[in-house]
Amino acid sequence: MATKTISTKTTSCFTFLKEALVLPTRNPKLFAPILILLAAIAFLIPAVNVVFIQSLTAEMLRHLTEMQTNDPSSSAFARLLEEVWQETRELILIVVALTVITRALVFAKQILAFSAASTTYSGDRHSLAELLR
Repeated sequence: MATKTISTKTTSCFTFLKEALVLPTRNPKLFAPILILLAAIAFLIPAVNVVFIQSLTAEMLRHLTEMQTNDPSSSAFARLLEEVWQETRELILIVVALTVITRALVFAKQILAFSAASTTYSGDRHSLAELLR
């Protein structure tokens, strides 16, 4: 009797996984834009990192290296220190903005994916525009 219960649980698990994997093929008009949104969100963080964060941190590192060779009482040291502070502020703003935007997009993605899956599973065939209305 115990083996029948285990095989039933395993079968229901595989059935659930099969249905979850087949679900996007039932309504590609809805799932294609959602998959594009998933790809865009996955591309956002590395793109911002490469374009903004890495270049800014490289510039900060260059200024910090220059600061080591300057006298702390010189005007060049003060200028470099001010540039490092400015770059630090910019870096903090970029990271905070990226975090807020990413969290909002991930939350929207989860809501859209759940809504798309539930409406498609129930048999409705909506487009993304119809789902958002």
